[in-house]
Amino acid sequence: MRPIEPSSPVPLYFQIANVVQARIFGGTLHPGDPIETEKELADEFGVSRITVRKALEILRADGLLKVERGRGTFVADSPRPVGPTALHLFLDDLIARGETLEVVREEQTHIPAAPAVARALEIRPGTKVVRIRQHMLPADGHALGTGIWLTYFLTRQTWRRLSPIQPGPVLQQLDRAPGLRLAGGHEVIEAVAADAETAEWLGVPPGAAILRRQREYRTAGGRTVVFGWVDRTTAGIPVLLSRTER
Repeated sequence: MRPIEPSSPVPLYFQIANVVQARIFGGTLHPGDPIETEKELADEFGVSRITVRKALEILRADGLLKVERGRGTFVADSPRPVGPTALHLFLDDLIARGETLEVVREEQTHIPAAPAVARALEIRPGTKVVRIRQHMLPADGHALGTGIWLTYFLTRQTWRRLSPIQPGPVLQQLDRAPGLRLAGGHEVIEAVAADAETAEWLGVPPGAAILRRQREYRTAGGRTVVFGWVDRTTAGIPVLLSRTER
C-alpha cells in the first residue's frame, strides 16, 4: 500500500506529516535522528518539494522537528509522546474522507464509561455512554490495507440528538446535526499492539503493530461530543512498537 493516497481529499502535505509523525511516535525515528532531505522525501512520496516543505513546517510547528543551520532537519530532542495535533484546519477534509469509505459492519451498545472516556466527555466514570464501532472499507473498492476499525463514544444525550441514526460514518452525522457542528479537536497518534478482538476485525495476528489515532471532537462552544480512536494496520507505514509496548 502507498504511504499516502493522492485521491484522498485530505491534503497531501497533511498525509505526509501524519506518516512522519507516526514514525516518530511509533519508534522508527528517535530523538536526534536526521530527517531525509526535501528531495529524498519528495521522491519517496512522489510529490513536489513544496508539498514536502509544507508537511515539515507542520511538524516543526508541533515541536516534533528541529532545524540546525548547515546540518539539516532532525527529530526534536524531546518530541511530545502524546502531543496533540490540531484538527480544526482539517475537519472538513476528514469529514469528506468519510464519504469515500463504506461501513461494512457496525455495532452499537450502551456501556459504563471507563475513566478515560468519562474524563474526555466530562461525565462521571460509570455513567452509561453509547459506544459505536464500525468496520469501514473504501467504497470504490481500492485497497486500504484491511480497512479501518473505528470506535467512538458519545453521551446518551448526544446520541438522542442523532436519533434515528442513519447508516454511514458517525462523524458526518454529528457534523450535520443541529447544534453539533464540529469546530475543532485534537488527535494523538501512536503504535499499539492489537488485542485479539481488534486483530480479528483488521485481519492481523493478535499482538501485531497497528496505528491508533485517538481523537476528540469539539463543538464551537468547546464541548467534546465525541471521544474515541481509529485503528488501522501499519501497511505502507513502517511503524514499530516502542520498547515500552504502549
